Amino acid sequence: MSATTSALEATQGTQAPSTSVPSSVPAVRRVAPWMAAVSIGAALVAIGAIAVAPADERGFLTLATLVAAAAGLSATSIGVFGGVLVPGLLLLGVDPRVAAPVSLFLQVLVIPGGAASHYAVGNVQRRITIPPTMTATASTI
Repeated sequence: MSATTSALEATQGTQAPSTSVPSSVPAVRRVAPWMAAVSIGAALVAIGAIAVAPADERGFLTLATLVAAAAGLSATSIGVFGGVLVPGLLLLGVDPRVAAPVSLFLQVLVIPGGAASHYAVGNVQRRITIPPTMTATASTI
């Protein structure tokens, strides 16, 4: 009898391995409906702005919208925002004195939404997040 046959015979009659999620993994909560509404609203605003723009500006606005979408996608998936937005704006010919402040301003708008999303799906552990938050808040004052 070969080793393969004896291994097969040894596994017969046993249960298949469990595919359930370990109990240490928190259950994913449903994302708030307002988050989807904000995304759809932003897309409609971008499409509307492109549609009403003068014909010679539409190409630039379309590219700028794609850069913003790439920055938003990278910010929400891997946490890199300015690393995509600023170079993208610079490649579009935007003055660096405008591109950097625009990136910082948009981060003020995007970061609370990202934090709310992480909280909504259960990625936030208060015992880990509160001490650095308090330290950062105190250090900015």
